[in-house]
Parts: sequence; C-alpha cells; structure tokens
Amino acid sequence: MPDAELTADETLEKGVEAAQRGDYAESYWLWRPLADEGMARAQHQIGWLYANGNGLRVNLEAAIDWWTRAARSGHADSAFAIGMAYLNGEPGELEQDFAKASEWLVRSADDGSADAPEILTRLASTRTDALLEAHPDLLARKWLGTPVLVSEDAAELRAAPKPQAKVLDSVAYGTMLRQVSTDAGWSRVVLPDRSSLAWISSSAVQSPGAALP
Repeated sequence: MPDAELTADETLEKGVEAAQRGDYAESYWLWRPLADEGMARAQHQIGWLYANGNGLRVNLEAAIDWWTRAARSGHADSAFAIGMAYLNGEPGELEQDFAKASEWLVRSADDGSADAPEILTRLASTRTDALLEAHPDLLARKWLGTPVLVSEDAAELRAAPKPQAKVLDSVAYGTMLRQVSTDAGWSRVVLPDRSSLAWISSSAVQSPGAALP
C-alpha cells in the first residue's frame, strides 16, 4: 500500500522517481489509488504507462480512457496526448481521425498547453480549410498562426492568392497580422477582426523580429 504518511503530491512524485529507474510496477502501484480518487496528474501518468507498455500491455484504448478522465478536469497535457494519438494513429490499435485530433488539440490549447498551439498552427499551414471547417471559431484564438508585420503602405488583402483577386480590405504599415499558410509568394493571414482569412503578398509582410524599412 502507498505510505499513508505521504501527501498525494509526494506519492505522485515517488511514482515518478520509480518510473525513472524503470520500476513501472511500483509507479502503477503508487499512482493507481490517486488516479481512482480523481487526481488528474496521476490519471495522466497511468495513461502513459498503457500507451508505452511500461509495466503493462500496450493498450491505447485504456490510455485514452485515462487521459480523457484527466482532460475532463482541465489537464492540458492529457488532452494533447489524446489529440496526438488520433492525429498519428496506430495500425491495428487506433484509426487516424483528424476531427477528433483537432478537437482535443484545440481543447488542450485552450487549457494552456504550450505545445498544442504550435501543432495546430502547423496543421493550419497545410489543412487550413479542414481545420476551420471543424472549428469555425478558431481564428479568434490569438495563438493560431505566426505573427507578421505589414512592411508596405496600405497593403491589400485579397480573396485569393493572385494579383487580380478581389480586394477585401487594406492594412496600414506596421499592422500586426497572423499568418496561417503560404502559397507561391502569398501569405494567408487572419483579418484584423479575426473573423476570416485573406491573402497578402508575402513581400508586404515580415517577421516582427526584423526592423521595418
């Protein structure tokens, strides 16, 4: 039995130390009572034991079950783990599911994950429309995309990545935009009102880290 004199946090850490030395049976023995009592961090760790087959048979279904319990308590890393599991899939174990992956990654980002916004920004660069179809309100998230500064006067925002496309708006020199993808000399950016996307010539924007001309 876990030491009754240890706090829950101390017991959790003792399980981490056991895992670091490869004693996964000890980790499970320490974490499982905490997980059963609803401790999200312990549930997260139990999930990883199942996902990696550390001291247990690999069982992604069980891993996702434990991560889901933790994620329901706002554990961002567990939501991220579920999202990545569905994004990558596992032959014979778990079918890839972009809709579920993006749902959990968005939840993870909203719960404070440092990694989920980066993954979602990468997904947006190649699967912009699919991502926004699943999450129409995603453009309102300030973390989506890569910041860029307008480096030309009154740069035009267009409906498509071509010079003759309809002009939707114009933005002033120094305006900060968020770039979600690029295509042959054009940057797809979030409009200033954060409600839709438009295209701007990539030559009209630059990294915020560079001095404006």
